[in-house]
Amino acid sequence: MNTQLLEQVRDAILEEPSRFSMKEWVNPNHPGSKCGTSACIAGFALVLNTTKGDTAIATWKEGIFRWAYDPGYVLFEDARKLLDLTSAQAERLFADRNWPQPWRDVYRNATTDQQAAGAAAGRINLFLETKGEQ
Repeated sequence: MNTQLLEQVRDAILEEPSRFSMKEWVNPNHPGSKCGTSACIAGFALVLNTTKGDTAIATWKEGIFRWAYDPGYVLFEDARKLLDLTSAQAERLFADRNWPQPWRDVYRNATTDQQAAGAAAGRINLFLETKGEQ
């Protein structure tokens, strides 16, 4: 498991909660964030790890985001590989319907971006603590 990247994802979500949404991989037209983008856990992993020449090219700190769609680009698999997760681990982490309690309900009942981001951070922390078992 790429704990360093997963910790970066957690920290980036907490740094600007309005950029976090489990409803989509990456949304380049999200009105709530400073740069107009949002992403889920897998989307954050992809964006934070992009380099020149990748399908997704991003610089979060500057608030610049450009997304090019390639039909062969499988977001789930690329995020799973970047984070060095098994398919089962990725399913547990990338889909909030698979999150253990209390994090699933904390996220689903969140009424602010900060609450949703806090739920994601808690979920990621549990995932790290259990080495992806939960």
